[in-house]
Amino acid sequence: MKGRIFILGLSLSFLGIITTGCPPPLEEFSAVDIAVNGMTCDECVDRITEAVANLDGVHAVSVDLKEKIASVKFEVVKLKLADIEHAIAEAGFDVAGNEPEAQSHDAAGCCAQKSL
Repeated sequence: MKGRIFILGLSLSFLGIITTGCPPPLEEFSAVDIAVNGMTCDECVDRITEAVANLDGVHAVSVDLKEKIASVKFEVVKLKLADIEHAIAEAGFDVAGNEPEAQSHDAAGCCAQKSL
């Protein structure tokens, strides 16, 4: 039996595309933008990206240093917004005005201000 992918009601099986299963329906996904305070460098972006990407149910994560936003697409049946916020806080960053649960990096961390 050939797997099928339906996009806007069109079957792609005629192209010979075989899948191992259908993706979850779109209503099982949610996309959120989370305000994150405390980011100052690319390593901060990497820490947040890794923390969120490692959560089961996350399909995409993008962190914008300039805007201080983490954009996440996730499966609502596997993950809640609070889980994502918790992962960001555990990585040492302030989410939605809450204090981070893990110690944020200081002068000895990735964001040390170095004198020239």
